[in-house]
Amino acid sequence: MAAFLAVTAVVPKPGRSFVASMPLPNRLVLSLAMRLAGTRPPDAAIRRGVASRVDPETADRIVAEFSPESVRLYRDAPRGGRFPERRGYLSTSQDAGLPSGLQQRFARNLDPSWHESVDSGHLPMLEAPDALARRIERFLTNGPG
Repeated sequence: MAAFLAVTAVVPKPGRSFVASMPLPNRLVLSLAMRLAGTRPPDAAIRRGVASRVDPETADRIVAEFSPESVRLYRDAPRGGRFPERRGYLSTSQDAGLPSGLQQRFARNLDPSWHESVDSGHLPMLEAPDALARRIERFLTNGPG
């Protein structure tokens, strides 16, 4: 892999999991919710979070097609491996599920050589696809490495 671009992503510190990377009390609430209900959030939480800035029809589709993932994806710390030298982080300025402060923390964990923002919620590929494409192109053509 020659380059890595995280888009409004949770990037844990080395040796930490997704859940362990969240601030208190979110970490405790998230952990308890996963124990009780698994990794599929309630429909209302999906609508308020990742689908908060898409049209109602798209939000309906996101809710209907949301697939839960293994709890291990969230609880287990990644092992081994390293990101390539050329790495970037693309923040979203209107993300209801991953506020700017958390995005900044996760960007620092990645230690990117390139960092920009796009005016979008959590799903810029649906909300602002042209702006996202321009940022990706800029990262690939103008980024270091």
